[in-house]
Amino acid sequence: MLRAGLHDKMYRAMRKMNTTTNNFRLKSSDDGLSQYQVIFSKSNNIFTNLALEDWFYQNVDFSAIGGVLLMWCNERAVVIGRHQNPWTECSISTCERNGVAVARRNSGGGTVYHDMGNLNCSFLSPRSKYNRKTNLGIICSALRKTWNLDVCISHREDILLNKDFKISGTASKLGRNNSYHHCTVLVNVDRTLLHSVLNKDTHGIESKATESVKANVINLTEICSEVSVEHLVEAIAREYQDFYHVPVSKMCFLSLHPSETGFPGLFDMVNHFSSWKWIFGWTPSFKIHKRYLLSMDISNVTLAEPSVYTCGAQCEISLTKKISLPELEVTLTVYKGLIQKILLNPQLISDKLFHQLNELLCGTQLIVTEVSSVLEEWKKCAGNCDDKQNMEFTVICIKNLVTSAYC
Repeated sequence: MLRAGLHDKMYRAMRKMNTTTNNFRLKSSDDGLSQYQVIFSKSNNIFTNLALEDWFYQNVDFSAIGGVLLMWCNERAVVIGRHQNPWTECSISTCERNGVAVARRNSGGGTVYHDMGNLNCSFLSPRSKYNRKTNLGIICSALRKTWNLDVCISHREDILLNKDFKISGTASKLGRNNSYHHCTVLVNVDRTLLHSVLNKDTHGIESKATESVKANVINLTEICSEVSVEHLVEAIAREYQDFYHVPVSKMCFLSLHPSETGFPGLFDMVNHFSSWKWIFGWTPSFKIHKRYLLSMDISNVTLAEPSVYTCGAQCEISLTKKISLPELEVTLTVYKGLIQKILLNPQLISDKLFHQLNELLCGTQLIVTEVSSVLEEWKKCAGNCDDKQNMEFTVICIKNLVTSAYC
């Protein structure tokens, strides 16, 4: 362990070298400058920071510089893993109401919540030097040395505080030459909003996508009020370069604004990460289905106004006739965010109308407004058909089903 006085010198050196730049160039060992550089992104946009991380991964030869520790903070966001389903991992409508972005990262693992009280750390390195426990150990060491916190690495390679509470989740991506391991550190996030957006009722959704593992979480500030994101950045940066024995004279701690000028191609990568096609359209195949109560007189259904739908509860459509109530089951199959087919059991409408409905819905994005528009077009095409009441009932059920997927 280094003496406290030397740590102080390291800290002052890092503060002195802390620069802000828009025209970025990685410093390599050929320049006689530091390896294992620490970079802090001054962007708080989740899509920009995901793109910046991926830019490093795709464009830098880490074998020449050992590695990079990239850190950043985001405004409110739910970030799902590469192979996850946003419709099962979070309440999309709650996210929209609270200004929480929904994003998909390039690594696997589970869903996490970000806000400005959360620090994100990405350890980028050659694949040959990839080691998650080493990286997590650096964070744990910084927390112990600076605030004397009781932290450890779990068997799932999360960081636990006081052996019970998760303060950091972890995920990674391995390529042929490069790798990155990134993790979150909960400093002072809005836990009420965290639970609100991640508390998703998945009843009625059948998905084979990777599921998140629930855990008890806690903020560092709930145990030690002296912890702050700013001080944590400094503590982890210092411990990272200490671990790799970077000489004080060659320490490098850059604070930068990601830009197209400094990172050619970054703009296109931001567009990719923020696109509907990536966030929702990368979702593996899944089904959503619900049952709706209906009258025994299927051929002549008399509808009352449907009851107000409550998210998380089974949908029930109230009918004027209240005798012997069978059910209509509506099932949508969705792949890459697009509706593939619809099943109605029993089929209340004619084969012709059902065929038209399937043709119109096939390829439609699973978005409430898009589906509603298609259903209105279907009603216009049908005109004054004999199945009009049953058709109206089917439309109500489908709209309700799609809306429920977002709750």
